[in-house]
Amino acid sequence: MNRLYIYCEGHTEKMFTERLLQPFLESRGIAANTILAGNGSLGRKGG
Repeated sequence: MNRLYIYCEGHTEKMFTERLLQPFLESRGIAANTILAGNGSLGRKGG
């Protein structure tokens, strides 16, 4: 099985990836892992 790491900027992208992309990719033999980007100590949201 292949492995794909998806780097997400925010919670919306992470939720989209986990609910829609992961099941689609897993049905094709690809394991997808999401990584949520941190914004450090700046306290800002989004990009």
